[in-house]
Amino acid sequence: MLLPYGNANFADLRRGGYAYADKTGFIPHLESAEKGRRYLVFLRPRRMGKTLLLSMLEHYYDLLAAPHFDELFGGLAIASAPTAERGRYAVLRLEMSGLPTDQGVDQLRAVFHSRLYNAVMEFLDRYRALLPEVAAAFDAGLSMDDPASLMDRFLQAMRRSRHPLYLFVDEYDNFTNDLIARGDHTTYHDLVHASGFVREFYKTVKEGAARGTIPRIFLTGVLPVTLDDLTSGFNITSNISLHKDFNALAGFTTEDVQRLVTGVLADGGYTLDPARVEEDLRLYYNGYLFSQDATERLFNPDMVLYFLKELQPPSRYPKELLDINVRTDYGRIQRLLFTPQGEVRETVLASFQTVITEGWIDAEPASSFPLDRAHEGGYFVSLLYYLGLLTHQWEGDWLRLGIPNYAIRLLYWEAIARLLHDLQHVEVDIAHVRTAQRAMAQRGEIAPFLEMVFTRVVRKLSNRDLIRLDEKTMKVVLLSYLSLSEVFFAWSEVELAFGYSDLVLVPSRSQPAAQVGFVIELKYLKSGASEGEVITRLDEADAQLQRYLADPKLAAILPPKGWKAVSVAFVATEACWLRELGGTAQRLGE
Repeated sequence: MLLPYGNANFADLRRGGYAYADKTGFIPHLESAEKGRRYLVFLRPRRMGKTLLLSMLEHYYDLLAAPHFDELFGGLAIASAPTAERGRYAVLRLEMSGLPTDQGVDQLRAVFHSRLYNAVMEFLDRYRALLPEVAAAFDAGLSMDDPASLMDRFLQAMRRSRHPLYLFVDEYDNFTNDLIARGDHTTYHDLVHASGFVREFYKTVKEGAARGTIPRIFLTGVLPVTLDDLTSGFNITSNISLHKDFNALAGFTTEDVQRLVTGVLADGGYTLDPARVEEDLRLYYNGYLFSQDATERLFNPDMVLYFLKELQPPSRYPKELLDINVRTDYGRIQRLLFTPQGEVRETVLASFQTVITEGWIDAEPASSFPLDRAHEGGYFVSLLYYLGLLTHQWEGDWLRLGIPNYAIRLLYWEAIARLLHDLQHVEVDIAHVRTAQRAMAQRGEIAPFLEMVFTRVVRKLSNRDLIRLDEKTMKVVLLSYLSLSEVFFAWSEVELAFGYSDLVLVPSRSQPAAQVGFVIELKYLKSGASEGEVITRLDEADAQLQRYLADPKLAAILPPKGWKAVSVAFVATEACWLRELGGTAQRLGE
């Protein structure tokens, strides 16, 4: 099976025999005239398959691709009943990713104009034979006017054509994401307010739609911020991002993943059980629900393809769960916690800590919000949702936003480690972290890791840094440094024997030398607690551990060298006590 990792060109995938998750069945719904679906905005997190979706739609509606319909769409859902609008548009596609935002408005305008100019020139080259009247209007060349003027000139020429125009814009809000991360409200205001060139450009597009020159528009992006601030100049769109009909318009379904896993493992040389691989992928990368009324949870396609690409016969998992590209994309979360002056955003940090410690937060995503409110508590949570760091989650009949999967938890934990570094200049050598965790996984020695985290991190904490010191905070600190070396899969609050274990560390399948697993119960005591009080709490923890170890769930995932049960007690930031089940308590870091 050929995996299309990094390839978002629909024609390449179909002609090259690559695996393709069929999204063509959504086309009739996207066209729905009775629901007014003509100018659409579709928002999804990065690397969820938006660009490939756009490429598929481009090939479906492009009049030049019409003769190749059977070649490109044969065997797909739309092939048996194509819509009347198939192959009847001239297509203009604009790619807005990677626009520079740190060199001033003038440079951004120049690059924006250059992208538009190149797209129009490519359009003229492709359609010259079919649209000679449009090409003739530009025979003298394209002047380097501002983007709105250039677009207006192009649309005037298109009005003399008998062919309608379908406008696709990929990552229409790309510059917005960077400006939010940098807290650059001034530049953003200059772009989308008053006579900003971005507003003027979309105002021209709106006028083209009103005149019938652009009967259809499809925009993709990540955030609804730009959409909100462009409303008065571009208030014709339908945002379908939260609609249940389009929950699975991007992303892999369970059926898609099953087909991929079966195909990859069938290529030979693998001893892995497909059902186990599918279950692991569900834990790592599944969980996205983009409408509160939808039921099917989705996988991040980039992460799944990365995993399968890195899978090695006969049974070796990738060394890291997260593709470096995903880590880079989501790394901007750290910058959201600080002002441009380096001050901590307290309300943002409070929301962030709730998500980290609880795994969820009571909130619903806003359909749109202005940039100047993006760092407020409720809107910041919406920001995390649109970035793919939270998703819809149900608790009984109550809706909330929760962390979708284990891979995203890793990103949160890594962000906390960076936050500790930035706030208190905590320095922990990653090589030491790896060495300590390998000692845990190979020989069951947990004391070096706990002592390192306690002496180099916990002792530097203050109430202001992480708002409050308690058992959950200590757990988050441990998880943050466990995430820096993917020796273990760390699970928090695992339901075992009518209780919830604080931490269960399962040796990673990507690390053959990892043989020992851990079940850890944490206790937190206030400053000044006596040794006797500590021993009492450790006794409580031991009783819990004995119940947990008897649970069949742990027996089902028994590591090669079994489980090691450990009780850990923190006395504020003053002391850390460790006791293996049945052993003697020892105070670390003295």
